[in-house]
Amino acid sequence: MTRYTGRVYKPSPELKAFAKTKILQAGESQELSFTLTPADLSSFSTPTSSLIAEAGDYTVKFGDAQETLVSDYNYSRTKKMR
Repeated sequence: MTRYTGRVYKPSPELKAFAKTKILQAGESQELSFTLTPADLSSFSTPTSSLIAEAGDYTVKFGDAQETLVSDYNYSRTKKMR
């Protein structure tokens, strides 16, 4: 996941979830699902000593390795959450 703006430091990209498939045969696929919570979007703010999920634009990327992007999803948060 990548966040493009914000005041709280957030490394880019961040691994937020992963899953292992069964052993797949050539041409076979398997559907996986993930749920991202507000805590997954949060970063620790030292001045407030709290987790903050800042408003802004995020991109969630899906792939079989960091170098092999299969799909991505753009997401915008309109409100900051603590």
